[in-house]
Parts: sequence; C-alpha cells; structure tokens
Amino acid sequence: MTSLTIRPATELDSRDLFNWRNDAQTRAVSLSTDEVTWQDHQRWFTASLANPARHIFICRTMLDGAEESIGMVRFDVDDIGSSAEVSINLNPSARGRGFGSQTLMAGIETFLNGEPDVRQLTAQIRDSNEASVAIFTKVGFALTKSESGVGRFVRVS
Repeated sequence: MTSLTIRPATELDSRDLFNWRNDAQTRAVSLSTDEVTWQDHQRWFTASLANPARHIFICRTMLDGAEESIGMVRFDVDDIGSSAEVSINLNPSARGRGFGSQTLMAGIETFLNGEPDVRQLTAQIRDSNEASVAIFTKVGFALTKSESGVGRFVRVS
C-alpha cells in the first residue's frame, strides 16, 4: 500500500479538477458526460468551497518520482446531516495503478473524522463504470438498486 496524504481542496486545485473532469474517459463514465467550460467550472468550484455541506479532499502521493495530486473525493451532506453522497475522480495519470480504493478510503476516513453524525454514505455510479463499481464495493459499499443504467450504492458506517 502506497503512502497517501489527504487535505481539503483549495483554489489552487481548481485547474487539476477542471482537467480531470473534462478528461474523455472521466466524461464517458460520469453521470453528466458534457464537457464543462472553465467559466462554469470556476463558478461551481468557488461555490463548492464556500458550501459548508460540501467537502472536497485532494489525495496526494509520490508518483513517478514526484509528489502529485492523484485524485479527489467529494462529499455532499444531506440537509439532516446524517447522510452524504460521495463522488471520486482520479487524475488520469494515476488510473490503473490501484489508487482508487486507497483514495476513496482515505477520503472517507478524513471526512468521517470531521463529520461524526454522518452514518450513511451513498454513491451513484453508472452501471457501465466497472472501475468505480469495483472501487466502491471494495471499501464496503453495496448496490441497493439500479435504474436507467445508474446504480445506487450505500455504505453504513
């Protein structure tokens, strides 16, 4: 297992997240497959950082001899504060190296340490996104239903 560090996202992460989101492979398996403009991304990212119900974490590790951001994990807490929807996206250069489940687990541990009232984590994943299904299943999420090609996964903490 590789050593990872995790921290809250900052404005300095905006360009990485924009690039990762618009990567062709990311868009192909995302719930929204449209390319995002820089202006729309900046508006979303600024609002996300200011939103107390949204938590975005950046995972970093040594990659090809240099420390690099390898992924992000986002949590959107519901209005009650007992459940959060999870989303993950890896840096395209980090894919296929086994970082997905490590990044997700590090994000979950960090998030739950700061949000002890959250008891349930959920994720929506396209049925065709085999990599994400495997990553989420590996860290304890279970498929509860699938509609219109999108599965709902739940992990109770």
